[in-house]
Amino acid sequence: SIVLALRTLGSFNFDGHSLLQFVRRCAEHFLNSEQQEVRLEAVRTCSRLLRLAVESSSSRHSHTVTATVSEVLGKLLVVGITDTDPEVRYWVMASLDESFDNHLAQAENLSALFVAMNDETFEIREMALCTIGRLSSLNPAYVMPSLRKTLIQFLTELEHSGMGRNKEQSARMLDHLVVNAPRLIRNYMEPILKVLVPKLKESEPNPGVVISVLTAIGDLAEVNGVKIQPWMGELLAILLEMLGDASSPEKRGVALWALGQLVGATGFVVRPYNQYPALLDTLINFLKTEQQPIIRRETIRVLGLLGALDPYKHKMNLGQIDTQVDSTALLSMTDLKSEAEASHELTTSEMLVNMSSCSLEEYYPAIAIATLMRIIRDPTLSQHHTMVVQAVTFIFKSLGIKCVPYISQVMPSFLNVIRTADVNFREFLFQQLALLIAIVKQHIRNYLDDIFQLIKEFWTINSPIQSTLILLVEHIAVALGAEFKIFLPQLMPQILRVLTHDTSKDRTVTVKLLMALQKFGSNLDEYLHLVLPPIVKLFDATDCPVVVTRVGMETIDQLSDTLDFTDFASRIIHPLVRSLDVCPELRSTAMETLCALVLQLGRKYKIFVPLVSKVITKHRISSPRYELLTTKILTESTIAAEEDFLLTRHKLTRSKIRDAALNPTETTTIKRMHTSALNLQKAWTATRRVSKDDWLEWLRRLSIDFLKESPSPALRSCWALAQTYSQLPRDLFNAAFVSCWAELTDALQQELIRTLEQALMVPDLPEITQTILNLAEFMDHCDKGPLPLDPQLLGERAMHCRAYAKALHYKEEEFHKARTSQVLESLISINNKLQQKEAAAGLVEYVMSHQDEHLKVQERWYEKLHNWEKALQSYKDRLAENPHDIELVLGQMRCMEALGDWGQLHSTASGHWTELTDAGRERMSRMAAAA
Repeated sequence: SIVLALRTLGSFNFDGHSLLQFVRRCAEHFLNSEQQEVRLEAVRTCSRLLRLAVESSSSRHSHTVTATVSEVLGKLLVVGITDTDPEVRYWVMASLDESFDNHLAQAENLSALFVAMNDETFEIREMALCTIGRLSSLNPAYVMPSLRKTLIQFLTELEHSGMGRNKEQSARMLDHLVVNAPRLIRNYMEPILKVLVPKLKESEPNPGVVISVLTAIGDLAEVNGVKIQPWMGELLAILLEMLGDASSPEKRGVALWALGQLVGATGFVVRPYNQYPALLDTLINFLKTEQQPIIRRETIRVLGLLGALDPYKHKMNLGQIDTQVDSTALLSMTDLKSEAEASHELTTSEMLVNMSSCSLEEYYPAIAIATLMRIIRDPTLSQHHTMVVQAVTFIFKSLGIKCVPYISQVMPSFLNVIRTADVNFREFLFQQLALLIAIVKQHIRNYLDDIFQLIKEFWTINSPIQSTLILLVEHIAVALGAEFKIFLPQLMPQILRVLTHDTSKDRTVTVKLLMALQKFGSNLDEYLHLVLPPIVKLFDATDCPVVVTRVGMETIDQLSDTLDFTDFASRIIHPLVRSLDVCPELRSTAMETLCALVLQLGRKYKIFVPLVSKVITKHRISSPRYELLTTKILTESTIAAEEDFLLTRHKLTRSKIRDAALNPTETTTIKRMHTSALNLQKAWTATRRVSKDDWLEWLRRLSIDFLKESPSPALRSCWALAQTYSQLPRDLFNAAFVSCWAELTDALQQELIRTLEQALMVPDLPEITQTILNLAEFMDHCDKGPLPLDPQLLGERAMHCRAYAKALHYKEEEFHKARTSQVLESLISINNKLQQKEAAAGLVEYVMSHQDEHLKVQERWYEKLHNWEKALQSYKDRLAENPHDIELVLGQMRCMEALGDWGQLHSTASGHWTELTDAGRERMSRMAAAA
């Protein structure tokens, strides 16, 4: 009967009678009724009677009428925001027509409309936006800044949400904004078109998106045809393709309408026929075959807008009339081959020389990382990659912030391996990448584009590594702080997909994502309109586990510290109230979240107090904190100090927990490690060293133990890998040896040297000889050297294993200490072997210029220099003094043979043959036979 009475009251036209008191009473008593039908009819009746009051000429200047209308409108708007029934809220928005514009344009009413514009029901949001757009001309100072922000939100959602339903709704909302607030839109044509036009080219399974985007473009054309002209070529091509697509009649109809809008607004007439000869036939076919009158009418309108076309020209366009057209085009393409930089692999010694200005403490991690990266770049060594990554992570952890110079060495190879690895290993790599980012923090920024590309590539809805990727994103957010905001749009499609369509068991991935969102903080500011709706949907989703809902509420609570939820108040509070009503186990969490909102909204929360109080009273929910807060708001009093502590205590605790989480202790650097000299001594004094294999095993064990006992964390991190990959201890032998050498006492150093000398003396072991020679050379270059091995021994062993450059170095050292004929001859021989003829000749010159009784030019030296004439003359001179010296005779014959003087060679052999012993004849016989 109340509904009928209200309906009757609203349907009569009481012309000449003021019913404002009825309206006020109706608003006071029936808008808050328990029954939905009563509230619904009360909204309709109040709005109709108010409209009559506003429109009557007698009330135009009445202060009482204005005050009453404002009061009742305010109550209606409160119902439009806080009523639990969406239909009631919708009818409030639908009843606010142009009659009330002057009242609605007041700041407090506009504020309520902006809250309604974020309602959870899409149709209510549409109505609120249309009303606000209409009011933008009455109160631009208040409306325009907020609408500008709203416009950006719609464009962001269209571009980055990646979800068909979201895109369709944002395109529809954008269209309402275009139609109702053209003054605002006129200045933003370019950015709007940059978002809309690409959406028409995407393969979109949801036709609603394309239809909404086309409608928005058609309405944009009316707002500013001049600005849309540069886009006409692109748009016409898209529209013509849609007109020819018979699979979606609705899409064709909207494309036809949009074509008419564009042509009409830009004056782009007749030319489309020339550019697209098939257009006319397509439109005429529409008239012949289309059944719907509305599309036939629209086709005639488009034909009229496009203008008349000369039939002859049309036939030319179709190619039915031959015309001589010279359209030769020369296309030359240059193949620009980007030359890949040759990766320059350095040995340990070369790297040490390159880093001569650095200390050994900086050298150890540099050589360890360079060696490890060589392994990770080699796909044939993939079985070792896990240990390589663990070693690199440990090195970075040990260095702390000092690892920044090595990022450029590690990251490119690391990211490349992630791309090519198998699924299980890829997850491990992403985990390690997260740890590395936690260490290097914002210094990772140069590689973020590549990292986000990888995240997008592997973050699919059914991917088993979603949780790991979310953890990685969380680490990046913490590392970058405010800089993270620019990368968020790239992740929006994945974030929204998880919040909406998570298929993991008990929605564990959603929980991980919500925990990560809590860390994003203020970075979410510009994307709140995208993220918030799916989060609040979790509050009362029937298929959502309680733990997920709880984390969702805690996320809103956490984010309220850094983000402004004012515009989204109704969107959050309605689901919270429903949750309070039906889910007892979530009531304490929901009340905490409500308290956070009360703290933020302040007096703006007042309109929601009755809504929440109903549920609290119904279920006798006790929350002293909430009661205190609402009391303060309703009485508009300040909060005392002890009460303030009660209100903010949980926030302080929470920020402490969060700060602890953001600054993990694992990023602390690891200092030098302890070296066990006893273990090293056991390694180098291994008992059985007889065969070649024994010695090689000795060297292998020693190399590994040097890594195991190295005081450098960087080198020690390679120990585990060295046990399975034999090349690594060889590559790091020099660095590991030097790092341990400094930790040994003088007595132990001497013992180790004796062992190395013993190893050098073992014949036919070039591997060990080369290793020790390389070590000696390495230590000559570093500040812990040189290695106290006998240079003469090193020189001899170097000659023996044909390491002539090293042999030259040690023989030169010998020469500086003692200039003997034997040393000089060795030097000449080595220089000769190294193709350094000038140096060898210089040595001979040196002896000739320094007339020393101990040092005389030997005939063999000339032979070594291949100066056969000089050698022959020298032998002849010596033979004149000592004609029976067989060595001199043989030397003379060697020179004759080299010069091809066969006659002299024959006569010399014949002359001396009889006086030779059997041994001498044997040595001479080959040359004598040659003569």
